[in-house]
Amino acid sequence: MTRDQPNRESADPGAGIGDAKGWFRAHPKEWILVLGTVAAALITGLFTYLSASADNAAEPPPATTPTPGGHAEDEDSSDTDAAAGPPDPTAPAASNGTARPAAPGVQWQGALLLDGGGKDLDAGPPAAASGESDVSTSGVGGDYSLNALGGSVSVWDDSGGLPEHADCAEAADAAGTSSAPVEPGAVLCLRTDEGRLARLQVTDIPDVYGPTVEFDALVWSLPEAGTVPR
Repeated sequence: MTRDQPNRESADPGAGIGDAKGWFRAHPKEWILVLGTVAAALITGLFTYLSASADNAAEPPPATTPTPGGHAEDEDSSDTDAAAGPPDPTAPAASNGTARPAAPGVQWQGALLLDGGGKDLDAGPPAAASGESDVSTSGVGGDYSLNALGGSVSVWDDSGGLPEHADCAEAADAAGTSSAPVEPGAVLCLRTDEGRLARLQVTDIPDVYGPTVEFDALVWSLPEAGTVPR
C-alpha cells in the first residue's frame, strides 16, 4: 500500500521568506521609493519639531497688563526705584510739600554760667556786657527766671527731644516773652536783639547765694542775606 507523500510546499517554513526576497529582487525601484518616502517623512517631522522649539525659545515676554486700578505693571520702573535707593535722612524736612531751607550753622556751643549778670550771646563766645546783654538770670531762694534783654524767650515743652533751629524759631517768636522760669533740666529757646537764636538747657542750679544757673548752650549764626531758614 502506497503512503501519501507530504506536501513539501506547505511544510517548508522558508518558502514565504524566499518569496518576499524574490519580490524585493524583482521590484528594486518600488521598495527604494517606499524607503525614501518614509525617510523623507521622518526628516520633515524632525525639522518641524526643531523649528517649533526654536520659535518658543525666541518668543518675547508678554506685554504688561493694566491692573484693576488702571496702572500697568511696569517692572522697569520698579527696578529704577530700587536702584535709586532710600531717601537721604539728612535732607531738610518738608512741610506741606515744600522743602525747608537748611538751617544756619552753629556760631557757638558750650557751657554757659549765668549768676545774675548779663551776657551778650551775639558775641562768640558769649561775653559779659553792660549795654549789649541778651540774657540774664534773676530771683531768690531757688525761684529763678531767665530774662531776655531786647529779645524773647520761651520754654520748650516738647518731650520728643531737643529743639532744632526751626523749632526754637517758632517757640521764641510765637510764644516768647521777656522772661521764663528756670527749672532743672528745662530747655529754653531765646532770640537775641540781633535776631540770633539760642537753645539753653539747664544742667545745674548750684545751691549758692544768688540766681546762679548753669546751661548747655547752643547759639546759631544769623542766616545769610536773602534766606529765611526754618
